[in-house]
Amino acid sequence: MKSAVESIVHKSSEEIARRLRPVALEPLPHHPLASVLIANYNYAQYVGEAIESVLNQSYGNLEVIICDDGSTDASCDVISRYVRKDSRVKLLRKENGGQASALNAAYASAQGELICLLDSDDAFHRLKVEKVLAAFSGNPDSGLCVHRLLGVSKLGKPISSPMPRLLYKGWLAPAALKRGGFLPLAFTSTLNFRKAIADQLFPIPADLRFFVDPFLTAQAVFLTPIVTIPDSLALYRLHSGGVSEMTAPSASWMTRQADAFLRIFELQKDFVARLFGQDVAGHLHLEEHAAYWDSLLAVYILQGKPSNGIRGQSADRIICHLPPSRARHLWRLMLYLPSPVARRVFLLWRVASPFRRFLSSRLAPLGEGVQS
Repeated sequence: MKSAVESIVHKSSEEIARRLRPVALEPLPHHPLASVLIANYNYAQYVGEAIESVLNQSYGNLEVIICDDGSTDASCDVISRYVRKDSRVKLLRKENGGQASALNAAYASAQGELICLLDSDDAFHRLKVEKVLAAFSGNPDSGLCVHRLLGVSKLGKPISSPMPRLLYKGWLAPAALKRGGFLPLAFTSTLNFRKAIADQLFPIPADLRFFVDPFLTAQAVFLTPIVTIPDSLALYRLHSGGVSEMTAPSASWMTRQADAFLRIFELQKDFVARLFGQDVAGHLHLEEHAAYWDSLLAVYILQGKPSNGIRGQSADRIICHLPPSRARHLWRLMLYLPSPVARRVFLLWRVASPFRRFLSSRLAPLGEGVQS
């Protein structure tokens, strides 16, 4: 039997959930223009393949806008060849400022009713835009569409199972509110927006630089229901360098990631306050933002388990912030292993490898999300 306090808390939560309402969307126009946005920095060896994967789409009413973020290699020469061949390709150039600022510049030039993001070292499946349009048409209330992708090597050879294993769908704002605003939604090249939603997400704060996808999904989850496509509609290149460092992360990278998640949490709280009021935003708690604490644990392991913990908290205390899952059990195991062994286990877990695929199939959060 619930106590009086529990009943009050439950009633308050229900009342808050009722106040969360998605943005109403107008019907899509017939045969809408799709804008594919690419931020590029020193990926001359891959950006041509990315552009071709857009131009070869089964759906032809599209434009591809590439913002080069101050590349020092032959990227602009490669892109310019496509500009000369196809009027749907546009090249913007700017000084180096990070992925966020480059996507902001590309978005400012976009004319489409559909906005699709593509990393310059990734590629779309030929049916990608067609299937995204069909998903939006069949779910007119949804302003964000996500799908799976397939991890490939530098040479395009598959090296991972389709990712992510779980796809979160529907109106998720109430669930996100209970988890510090965090839901593990998507990678950049799987994000597709209706323009009415994207208009409320751009410009992305430039100081986030490479942490674009967690920012966009953190905001979008409070704007619109999500529609999912279970297919792998993009290739995600796993290699060293650039943002792909997160496939084999260093302590410095994970520290930047933790800082970015903290910044995103603060931005999200302000965003929710503007949408629904300060009292609703007050239900967002950093203690429930699992991604932030997960990043701190990674720093702790990669730094060799410093005796003073991380940011004034012990690893045991940080683990308490993670939701119940098999992954949390692995973190606890790593705490008991010698530091070099723990670091090796962590990297095997995070790096794309057969061992990681084996662990990932067994360490997904239990009872989290909706699988498509």
